[in-house]
Amino acid sequence: MKFNNLKINKKILLNSLKFTLSVLIISYLVNYLSINSIYISFQNADKLIILFAFLLLPINIFLQYKRWALLCLTVESNNKINIAKSIFLGIAAGLITPLKAGEFLGRAFIFDSKKIKEYIILSIYDRLISMLVTVLIGFVFALLTFSKITKLIAYYYIPILSIIAILGILILFMLKYKIFPSVNNRLNQIIYRVRSISITVNIKLIFLAILFFFTYVFQFALLLAAFNGISKVFSYLSAGVLVFFTNTVIPPITLGELGIREGAAVYYSQYFNYIAQTGFNASIMLFTINIIVPAILGLIIYLREK
Repeated sequence: MKFNNLKINKKILLNSLKFTLSVLIISYLVNYLSINSIYISFQNADKLIILFAFLLLPINIFLQYKRWALLCLTVESNNKINIAKSIFLGIAAGLITPLKAGEFLGRAFIFDSKKIKEYIILSIYDRLISMLVTVLIGFVFALLTFSKITKLIAYYYIPILSIIAILGILILFMLKYKIFPSVNNRLNQIIYRVRSISITVNIKLIFLAILFFFTYVFQFALLLAAFNGISKVFSYLSAGVLVFFTNTVIPPITLGELGIREGAAVYYSQYFNYIAQTGFNASIMLFTINIIVPAILGLIIYLREK
């Protein structure tokens, strides 16, 4: 009983810290940009373009569904409705858990409890593919296109990616020499599960992850256009690539990554000729459309399934 209470208290503490950090970052950005200018920017926004960005949400969810359905079929045949429900459950759980870890359990919640570990592993794998696509596209795009931010890449992104590579090498070393037997057993289970996924399925997953990434980027570009006008759409698309690249390489230490994405959107305004306040507004709108709305649906589904 004490152990369960400790576990619950730990979750509450971590969520409180994430929420506090999100509030602090958002408060700083609002103070830096001026709440009045943010409000005026919202008032002057093109509501029709915002609606178009919102209408991309079903496409965004569909692409996530297709990826997840492909992976679920490697375990067993599942009801399509349950697979769709698990997407919303994952978004809702990921919003309120440290490092979005709840997303993996949230997706597995609706399936056979005896196979929950397999679904969690596949959910992690799905996330890793999406992250890999974002990092590779963003990194190559930044290096080839924008010399102005090479210092940012050299001082921040390359060290972060190097740390990730070193961790990967350490994991392979541990597997080879069986340094920690219990850890090795779990890693071997993960590797066995992942190796069972065919090359064809992996190619489809990568292709769908690329489409998902550019859907997100296009949504962000539309929202920037709603606040700034549509004359610089290519610039807005470029900004979107780097905003999501930055958001991916920085660990999700805030509630739903709130504040990190907004800070990146404000930072890149100096390179892509849009007003900083509109970058903040576009990012908040994107968070509302792609995270808050599906999370509310996920909560409703959870309450009904429970």
